[in-house]
Amino acid sequence: MDNYQIKLDMLKCYSVAIEAFGNQDNQKAYDEMLKASKLASTLAKAYKGNNDAIEYQQLADYYLKKANSYIKDKKIAENDFSSLDNPTQGFVDFIGLDNIKEYLTETVIKPWQSHTLYRRNKNAILIYGPYGSGKTRFVHSLLKELHAKTYHIQPFKHFAANDFPDVEYYLKSIFKEAEKQDNAVFFIESPVPFFSNGADDLTKDTTSLFFRLFKNELRRIKRKKLNILLIATTSVPDKLSKSVLGPKLFSDFIRVHLPNKEIRRGLIEKYLKDISLDDQILDRLVLDTRGFVNTDISRLCKTILDLEEISNETIKTTIKEFKPLNTEAYENSVHAFEERIREFEIINK
Repeated sequence: MDNYQIKLDMLKCYSVAIEAFGNQDNQKAYDEMLKASKLASTLAKAYKGNNDAIEYQQLADYYLKKANSYIKDKKIAENDFSSLDNPTQGFVDFIGLDNIKEYLTETVIKPWQSHTLYRRNKNAILIYGPYGSGKTRFVHSLLKELHAKTYHIQPFKHFAANDFPDVEYYLKSIFKEAEKQDNAVFFIESPVPFFSNGADDLTKDTTSLFFRLFKNELRRIKRKKLNILLIATTSVPDKLSKSVLGPKLFSDFIRVHLPNKEIRRGLIEKYLKDISLDDQILDRLVLDTRGFVNTDISRLCKTILDLEEISNETIKTTIKEFKPLNTEAYENSVHAFEERIREFEIINK
């Protein structure tokens, strides 16, 4: 067998292995990748004495490492990709965002329940707001209302150290699975450009790949009248790629603001429900937490619960240890982001 044929066989084994991995057939992926490694070793021996030998030996080692990862680590093929702890609290338990709840009830929840969601022009929602402002918890409350199977996607967790072809095949496989099941939600956190191979190459951006594939899926979704919804959340909307913001994808861009006075009061009363607070202390807490995000209010209340004595003085001292989030950079990014999306004439809440 000549070296040219060995190269062709090696590439074929690699391609079959990647496809098998995408179909979650780890054993076949392992077997084919191992064959590719052996063929690369054969080429390294054939080219002994020149630079090609070194390159093929490195390739053989890479294929071997990859083959072992399919069996030992299982990588994304058996990552707990589709599991999201069943949310226990719905809209009624989530404090604030009442106008958004009302809007989503009419435009998403009711169509979902009547199985007419496919009639929406698009099937994707982007929720953006400062870090710690309750975006993820709000999504969980929405999922509780939908009672849907959820594919929770975190690019850094699920795609790190995976080759671009691996991610593409796997994403296609979960889209097919969702299509068979119906009533499925894709929830992707921080959909900023992410390069699974570590190279800053926009053609290998796995996040853009996901959205491109989802756009293709929308055609089948509408034809088959399926309940399929995409929800994305981000704290850095200005970093979203143009492919994500392009037309024919998102139907809604929903902004989550810092909690206002009423929401802060509701959160504080919820977190400190097990202790008695006089109105003066409660008013002081509400006033002094202006500019705080939900996460900071939660942390502050936990610190108060650990105080040996709860008084105006101890609470005043405690609050001094907490500083509100500096949102200047975020506000600038939001301004630029909202200028970009206005051209798409998207509904903004």
